[in-house]
Amino acid sequence: MSPIPFRQVEELLKKPIEGLLVALVGITDVRNVGAIIRSAVAFSARGLLWPTEKTASPANPKLWRSSAGMLPHLPVFRSHRLYTDLRRLAQAGWTLIATTKPSPTAVPLSEWTWPPAAILLLGREDKGLPNEYLSLASVHLFIPHAPTLDSLNVSSAAAILLWHHYQQHLK
Repeated sequence: MSPIPFRQVEELLKKPIEGLLVALVGITDVRNVGAIIRSAVAFSARGLLWPTEKTASPANPKLWRSSAGMLPHLPVFRSHRLYTDLRRLAQAGWTLIATTKPSPTAVPLSEWTWPPAAILLLGREDKGLPNEYLSLASVHLFIPHAPTLDSLNVSSAAAILLWHHYQQHLK
């Protein structure tokens, strides 16, 4: 039994289609999920897309501690078929944004302007996003950083990306 009320993904298919959602794609470390939740609340994300499989459980007490109890402050949309739900949301007008390492097709965050409705896809700690999710996204974003480091921790990257969105959308 979940300690929070889950919302249905279908709610997101109704108007208005706006804001930034965060999709957890296979993130299993409860500390990372908790930190992502804290950043999502701090930087006014519209909600989380939380798959039923291959992601940390919202009932885990360590997740609650690492989120500083912020989970009830963020709408959580439960997805039983994340890939299918993301495809439907993209067709409805949401822009799917994959986080990646630098590549010839990836846009540096410093050059990015967030669209009115976006879903940020965050992938596994060890392997990032699976290829099928990378293919699904219309935009690949990367955070420029020193070349001595291969990649950022997923929760650190999430905080930077969420802050960037928040800064662009302050009224």
